[in-house]
Amino acid sequence: MFRRRYQWRYLIIVSDALILVFSFLYAVYLKPGGYRPVIDRYGELFLLFSFLWISIGFLLKKYDYWRYQRRVDYFGNILFVNFIVSSLAAIGVAAAYSLSVSRYIFFGTVILATLFEFMAVVVGVAILKVSRRRYQFESDDNELNPDRIPQLSRFSFEGARQVSQHELQAIREAVSEESGDEVVDYLQTYIDLASEAVVVLSTTTLLNVQNLHQGVYQCIVNLKRINDLPRINKFLEAVNARLPLHGLWIGCVETNFIRKQRIMERYPFGLNHLVYWGDFLFTRVVPKLQITKSVYYLFTGGQNRRLSRAEALGRLYSCGFEVIREDVVGGKLFFIARKLTEPDFNLRPTYGPFIKLERIGKEGKVIGVYKMRTMHPYSEYIQQYVFDQNSMATGGKLSNDFRVTTWGRFLRKFWLDELPMLLNLLAGDMKLVGVRPLSRHYFSLYTTELQQLRIKTLPGLIPPFYADMPETLDQIMESELRYLQAYQKNPLSTDVRYLFKALFNIIFRHARSN
Repeated sequence: MFRRRYQWRYLIIVSDALILVFSFLYAVYLKPGGYRPVIDRYGELFLLFSFLWISIGFLLKKYDYWRYQRRVDYFGNILFVNFIVSSLAAIGVAAAYSLSVSRYIFFGTVILATLFEFMAVVVGVAILKVSRRRYQFESDDNELNPDRIPQLSRFSFEGARQVSQHELQAIREAVSEESGDEVVDYLQTYIDLASEAVVVLSTTTLLNVQNLHQGVYQCIVNLKRINDLPRINKFLEAVNARLPLHGLWIGCVETNFIRKQRIMERYPFGLNHLVYWGDFLFTRVVPKLQITKSVYYLFTGGQNRRLSRAEALGRLYSCGFEVIREDVVGGKLFFIARKLTEPDFNLRPTYGPFIKLERIGKEGKVIGVYKMRTMHPYSEYIQQYVFDQNSMATGGKLSNDFRVTTWGRFLRKFWLDELPMLLNLLAGDMKLVGVRPLSRHYFSLYTTELQQLRIKTLPGLIPPFYADMPETLDQIMESELRYLQAYQKNPLSTDVRYLFKALFNIIFRHARSN
């Protein structure tokens, strides 16, 4: 604890020194006459003032942020310390009256530094809160619960010939040199490396997979991270084409959470946060912007990209695989996937903030519901997987749903993600009050009676959930059944009654979405 506080104090002092230098240079910039004469004149005096600024701040606990329970108290301390420093400096300058100091630069530097300190505190606290929530959120969702990981026996490939002991030893040594002994042990736990039905690759080149003969191998292993594949889906589609039905594909990925852990442990405190946020901007933000996307691929060739666990698994499912096991091995998330179908060949995956989801509408027709993105890309492909791995939470949502992003949670809490659904309202696909439009998976969980009642009416923006506030899926179905039965008898009065009950719960009981 004390070591961490010392590290934080050191980081704040360095940041404050940089703020002071920037404030001085900016004050000089605002004063006519140019940099050079002013800096030559005040350079040594500014160094003395900086020493006074840091020293008094240290003595008066300016850099001990954790001592203050309220942010306003810390702001008050900053004002007090800066006032003391500027007063002492002014007295010193007055005593040495032979020095002609520009009041514009002196007070400009102090005022600018104080304002920038306030801004740094606000921004720093906000970043730390988001980082802490994100780290905890991803930590919880990427922590694989051993009780929920299916136990697998070793796969046997009947009829396949065995390689010689010499060849097997060569394979083990090659895997160990590429990925470490831990990965060798992991692979040998589930597959027979001596079987000629198994091929082990370490490649990011699509051609190396396409050159494999179809129907020869029952298990394909690739030791390279899928983060480094220039065209991930094309690569997975080629693997799918070369495996028989129920053939195995074993690969690995560095998830966002594992990536953050690696950066935080690799660099010293303070620098690790700067490196992480720089990495986040370059590998997450730059590739998403149309204006900078080409720059990213020019420098990286599409390699070393950031992938969430949800996107990695979603891509596997979209390419016809079923994930049957996940394990963190050697600093990477290894997965064992089984071929179930042909690839989806999704030519237009969505990465932007706005998405169009397929939902069951009136008369069972599939409608496109507009929403703001709250989940990682390809999350729609693993809804059944998440459902199988986790139980239902209060409110009928999936518990520990690692598909939801940090910002997605915020958007959902205040229904900001549902604002684009107003387009569906204007298009006539939905009405103001009504049952939620469901995905095929959720629709399949409902009873046949409720399914038939649901497709007789338009889905709505404000569901009966907010009027009755049910907690379990069974209670949600009972709530919707009561609403639909009442709606069949008196449509207008039912919608008005449910609308006012929902608004009352939202405004006065603070009902929120998950």
